[in-house]
Amino acid sequence: MITKESKRGFKMSLAELNGISLEKLAFAERDIEKFGLYGYTTETLNSIRAKQQLFSNTEQDDQLMARQVLISETKKQVSAELRTQAKQINVMIDLVYGRTNPEFVNHFTIKELSKISIPELINEATKLVAMAREYQNSLIVIGLTPETINTVEQLIAQLNDVTTSHKISMAKRDLATANRYNNANDLYNSIVDLCKIGRAVWMDESEAHYNDYVIYENQYSTPEVTEEIPEIPPTIEPIPVLG
Repeated sequence: MITKESKRGFKMSLAELNGISLEKLAFAERDIEKFGLYGYTTETLNSIRAKQQLFSNTEQDDQLMARQVLISETKKQVSAELRTQAKQINVMIDLVYGRTNPEFVNHFTIKELSKISIPELINEATKLVAMAREYQNSLIVIGLTPETINTVEQLIAQLNDVTTSHKISMAKRDLATANRYNNANDLYNSIVDLCKIGRAVWMDESEAHYNDYVIYENQYSTPEVTEEIPEIPPTIEPIPVLG
């Protein structure tokens, strides 16, 4: 589950953030001497660039979603086959014991195979296999073979595995989404600060360079230029950039 803290803290798309970050970092590298007035160095830019690379290399949601869908489809296929195999054993038990011992049949066969959940299916099919093995000598006359029972056991194991894999894939996707948003927010905040400095150093010198540091959320939005312009620090000592 994505927590409140891991939600995206900006309006632009993640793809736009990636492109804007590369663009603004290139402008800042061009203007690194002027950025020095605010304590920004090449090392500062490298640390922001590392954030951009970390964000860019984070596995995308469509990749994770594709894996999850593939596992989900496998889960559906295996559960459908297990229901089919369990139904065959149900019918065999009913044919052999239905008339002579209906209570016995009613107790051990699986009801509403098409409706029960996958955990219920696994549990009921496991009991059905145990019963089939115990009464195999009576059921073999109508076609129940050891191979049939083994097939059902294998399907139960496979469905257990794929169900676990599906849960893990969902958890991994949630975690990756949270990490991607956290990395994106960290990068976005660094780029916003970078652009504040860029606009400050070019405000009275070059409108074109000033506009290089204006952030547009998208082509139809108004520029994000309402932040307060930072003052030049009163000391010549570089000011470390936190975060």
